Amino acid sequence: MNTKRQMISALIAIAAAVALPAPAFAADADRSVGERVDDTALAAKVKAALIASEEAKARRVEVETRSGVVTLTGFADTRQEADAAVRAARGVSGVKSVTDAIQVGVTR
Repeated sequence: MNTKRQMISALIAIAAAVALPAPAFAADADRSVGERVDDTALAAKVKAALIASEEAKARRVEVETRSGVVTLTGFADTRQEADAAVRAARGVSGVKSVTDAIQVGVTR
């Protein structure tokens, strides 16, 4: 059952990443389409890992990638949840490094 949940989470994350508007790529004019697609796919895998993580509870964490470097932004209720999100992101194949910019204890 957990595998089914992870698969559904991954599909949702991939669908969200594919739905990125074209302006999201405008700032990356110095990069090839292949590099941007690779980063989008990696971001989707990281988001799926965050969703699948029971301890991260990272539904309010956003993922940005550039050349395999992941930046996590957004909100977490506790430092433990933010740290779990960072660990989950680091565990994804293809991630070179993770920058933690998650705000803790702050609500939107």
